[in-house]
Amino acid sequence: MISPQDIRNRARKLWATGQPLRAAVVDIEPQSQPFFPLPIPFRKPTAQEWLDHFAELRAVVASLDAESKASLGSGYTVSKFIEDNRTVLTEWLDRLLPAEAIDTTVRGLADHGFERRYGLRFEDPQIRFRWLDPSRAPAGISDATIPLSQLAAYAPSCDRVIITENKINFLTLPQSPKMLAIFGGGYAIDLVRALPWLAKQPLHYWGDLDTHGFAILSRLRQYFPHTRSFLMDRDTLVNHRDFWTEELSGTRVLRDLPTLDPFEQSLYDDLRNDRLGDRVRLEQERVQYQRVEQAVLALHC
Repeated sequence: MISPQDIRNRARKLWATGQPLRAAVVDIEPQSQPFFPLPIPFRKPTAQEWLDHFAELRAVVASLDAESKASLGSGYTVSKFIEDNRTVLTEWLDRLLPAEAIDTTVRGLADHGFERRYGLRFEDPQIRFRWLDPSRAPAGISDATIPLSQLAAYAPSCDRVIITENKINFLTLPQSPKMLAIFGGGYAIDLVRALPWLAKQPLHYWGDLDTHGFAILSRLRQYFPHTRSFLMDRDTLVNHRDFWTEELSGTRVLRDLPTLDPFEQSLYDDLRNDRLGDRVRLEQERVQYQRVEQAVLALHC
C-alpha cells in the first residue's frame, strides 16, 4: 500500500530528473503520449491482508483520500477499484470482516452506503443555511455552508424553515424571528431528506412558478408531507404577468404529481396544459420584494 508521503517522495525524485520541465518546453511528437497525468503504480493489499489488518489499511485509505485532489482541489487522484467493485466487495467484506467492523444498520449502496457500512471516509455533501433571525446565529454566523451531516446533527431550534431554490432569493429573504432558510438549489432538494429534524418544523418551499417548481415541491413532500408552498399560488402568478418568461419546450414536466394540494394541482394543470399561455413561467427572483416581505410576515400571523 502506498502513503501520501510515498507519493510526495516519488514526485520529488521525478522533479529532480528534470523530466517534467523538459516535457513542458520541448515539442512533443503528435503520436507521443502526454507526460501528465503520470500514473504511479503500487501494490494493492490482498484480501488476506485486508482481513488481517483491516483497521490499519482503512487508516491508510483515509489518509490517501484526505490528501487527494478530491479533498484538497489539487494533487493526485486515486485507483477506482472500490468504486467499480462495490457490489462484489460488499459480499466479500461481509464474510471476511469481524462483526464489530460492520455497521449492519446500513443496507444498500445509496447515499454512500458502502463507505458507511464499513467505516470508510467519504465526501459529505455541503449544504447552505441562513438564519433570518440574527439573534439565533451561533457566534454571529448567520450564513454558512457546512457538511450535510453536521446540519443534521445541528438540529436548530426554530419556529419554521423555508427552503428556496434560487440563491438570490435565499440571500435576500427579510429578517424574521426564529426562522431559518435553506438553499435547496433545484433538484438538490433531495439532500434535505437527511435532515430528520425538518419533520418536526413548519416547513415551506419556494420555487419557480412553472412545471419544474411544482415537481420539486411534490418531491419534497414525499420526504416531508407537511411541507407548504410559499408564493407559488395563482394570485402571485397572475399579478406578475409582465414578468412571465417561457419554459424550454423539451424539458417541461408533464407527468402527474401526486402530492399537490387541490389549489396547487389546479395551477399546475393550467401550466402544463398551456391554459394561461404558451409555456408560462414565473421565476421566483422576479416576484416583487414587497410581496415577499408581506408573505414572510404573514407566516407569523
